[in-house]
Amino acid sequence: SALGYSGTAGNAPWVHNSEFYKNQTGMATESVFGGHPGMPQDHALWENNKIYSNNKDYYKLVTADGPCVTKKPSERGVVPAEFRYFDELPADFQEAIMDRTVVCPPIPFPTGTGMIIAGGNYDVVSQNQVFDNWRQGLWLLAIPTLIHKLTDNPQSPLDQAGISGPLEQNDPTGQFSTVNDVLGAVTKPENSDVLLNPVFTAHFNRVIGNRFGENSLGPVALSQPNGVDIWWDNSGTGNCFVDNTSRQGEVTSDLGPLGVMGLPTECADGDPSIIQQLITARPNRLVDYVECLNYSRTNPDSKGNCPFFSALNAPAGREPGVSRITSENPAQAVAAAAAHGRGNLAGYFVLHNDSNSTHRLQGVTLSASGPVAALGGLRLVVRDIRGNTFTAQGQLDGSTLSFSFDTPVSVPVQEATLVELERIQSLAALPADGSGSVLLMATLGLGGAGSLLLTLFGSARRSARVSLALTVVLALGLSACGGDSSSGSSGGGSGTQRVSFTLTQLQFEGQPADADYAGLPLAVGSVTLQ
Repeated sequence: SALGYSGTAGNAPWVHNSEFYKNQTGMATESVFGGHPGMPQDHALWENNKIYSNNKDYYKLVTADGPCVTKKPSERGVVPAEFRYFDELPADFQEAIMDRTVVCPPIPFPTGTGMIIAGGNYDVVSQNQVFDNWRQGLWLLAIPTLIHKLTDNPQSPLDQAGISGPLEQNDPTGQFSTVNDVLGAVTKPENSDVLLNPVFTAHFNRVIGNRFGENSLGPVALSQPNGVDIWWDNSGTGNCFVDNTSRQGEVTSDLGPLGVMGLPTECADGDPSIIQQLITARPNRLVDYVECLNYSRTNPDSKGNCPFFSALNAPAGREPGVSRITSENPAQAVAAAAAHGRGNLAGYFVLHNDSNSTHRLQGVTLSASGPVAALGGLRLVVRDIRGNTFTAQGQLDGSTLSFSFDTPVSVPVQEATLVELERIQSLAALPADGSGSVLLMATLGLGGAGSLLLTLFGSARRSARVSLALTVVLALGLSACGGDSSSGSSGGGSGTQRVSFTLTQLQFEGQPADADYAGLPLAVGSVTLQ
């Protein structure tokens, strides 16, 4: 999702033994959005969590040709049809559906961030594993009072303008779309409490005993650093960072020009005085993010130069995990689809790309057992997050099915790409050989020992129909002769037969070295023929 955990004024939660991964931002708690009781946020405890690989980029859909802009509001974020029976599908199938779901984030948060504490006091971050977040593992910063106080006050000009959070370009008055206007609003009499009773934040937070940059999920621990482990604006008093370790050696940090003393290691407690609050506030580090307040998900130009939206690359030294291919329970997926009116699903597989680069799938080879040609043709289908559909028709050669995409299909880094195997019911859609003819295998009831191969030429459609009709009559006549069936049926006939599919090979454009997927050969589906 865009945000795995959200806690505006989230006071005193205990979040433990959980995993936050493959989001845009893993976790965020803050004192930014007004109108919430209990400001500023305080006293949260996060311990023994795994916070990793939060590098999804949904802001890329906020483009001139993206679904967040070009579609009507009612059409944005339309979920795939499989959500009707989502709970009946295997876990890898579910993950792949989620990864192709459109998300149009309404709020600017930095992609590639594990955890954000924006304006929190007395929070504890302890014994967590934080790795593979390509921008930063932990982002700790202060939020000046004016940010949430202005939107708390129902008499403020911002609320009168219909703005209830960070400023967007949806301000109907056009008067409060920049931070300068926010500062000007502070001087209004009705907002005088902002000056008289400032509540600066980011005091007495403790970051203790966390492990950064190590992926220990698999049998072998991997070095998967964060872009930077800790980003802190040096605000507040009493904050401390103790006994944190990194797979790469020293915990990395971005403390800005005032961070020459490094991360403080002496934990304190208390209640900051007004003088401490004023002295320790570092709003200068927020300057780079001012433009982010203008973000609107319906306006691509609003992204401007906000660094939240910049593209991310894998940090240097990242050891990729195993890029794998899965099909956890193809029979379960096929049965669930059939039960909900989609009987053409014959199988599936999911590409989990954990390399450091995007791959482009060109071709796929399957092997088949059983009378595959009697299915009436097969194709592979991939659907991406922008709503594009890529198909590849199957070419049958004996027991081998080959598929080739006209346009290579993107398999993005750290995403689960679903490839579905579908039956083609229409005779006209059957795969053709080089001469333009269509091959159809009609299995006959000859004790499981015989089958008839017909060649139907596309240029002679009427003849083809006649030939097919004669073949059906012939097949029925032969079936009536009786005999044993390899399927174990009695009383003659071919009985029930099964066609099973196994994935044997993948071809990628340029065949990059890191496009090496574990898990082949892999059973990906089967179809029962009556």
